[in-house]
Amino acid sequence: MLAVCFVSWYFRDMKCGKLLIILISVGLLTIAGCKKDKKQEDKNLNESQQKLLELVNNYRKSGCKCGSEQMLAVPVLKWNTLLEKAAKIHADDMDKMNNMTHTGSDGSNGGERIKSVGYNWSTWGENIAIGYPTEEDVVNAWINSEPHCRNIMKAGFKEMGIAKTGKFWAQEFGTQK
Repeated sequence: MLAVCFVSWYFRDMKCGKLLIILISVGLLTIAGCKKDKKQEDKNLNESQQKLLELVNNYRKSGCKCGSEQMLAVPVLKWNTLLEKAAKIHADDMDKMNNMTHTGSDGSNGGERIKSVGYNWSTWGENIAIGYPTEEDVVNAWINSEPHCRNIMKAGFKEMGIAKTGKFWAQEFGTQK
């Protein structure tokens, strides 16, 4: 309050109360602007993509148990359309083969598929699943599977993309060089 009154003294025409109201208003507008900017980042995502990103990032923000190991909170992921494209290629391929596997019908692995769509990765990971009808169901299944959970909680990953074709899900993680 002393700082507010000092600033008020500097402007001489304002009273402490009016200046405090102005400073609070500016602060609230700034906070509201930050929230708007966050929503602007996500506005290009469809409802399913937003839900998947939120579900995964909720675990990353709070930490969780992967098997018997408590994983600490890690930075949130951003959605990447190239990783989504690689996930879609793999989900389509698994659906066509009717086989859940990390190896594509052409012999490719996740890193090769990610690179083929133009994502220049320094690290990558992949989760796959079959038969889960909703975003919540598939993320819950991945969290309850230790290796999949570890991928979700890996601090080295910065971005992700997920796709579903038929009953097959693919989740690609990466960090660009």
